[in-house]
Amino acid sequence: MNDFFSTVLSLMYPLLLTIIIEYLIIQLIVRKRFVLGQVALVNLVTNPAINLIFRYMYSFTTLSDSSIWNIISILEVVVVFVEGALYKYLFKTKWSHGLIISLIANWLAYLISFLL
Repeated sequence: MNDFFSTVLSLMYPLLLTIIIEYLIIQLIVRKRFVLGQVALVNLVTNPAINLIFRYMYSFTTLSDSSIWNIISILEVVVVFVEGALYKYLFKTKWSHGLIISLIANWLAYLISFLL
C-alpha cells in the first residue's frame, strides 16, 4: 500500500507542473476564459499514463537508452495527437487548430520541464 501512495505522489509533480505550464501557454494561444479546466482534464488523461510507462521502462526493462528515447518520442507523438483531438472537441475548433495547440503546448512544456 505504501508503494501505491509513493507512486501517486511521484506522479503528482509532473502532472501539476505540466498543467501549469500548458495552461499558461494555451491561455496565450486560445485567449478564452476558463481553459484551466480543459487543460487539467486533458492532462489527467495523458500525463499519468505516459509517466507510468516511463517509470516502467526505466525500472523493469533492460532496453538501451537510445531504445527508450525512441519509445518516448513515439509516445510523445501519440500524446500530441490524443491531446489535439481532445482540444478540438473541448475548444470546438478545427482538427488542425487542436493539433497545433497540442504540439506547441507539449513541446514548450517538455522543454521548460527539462530546464527546471
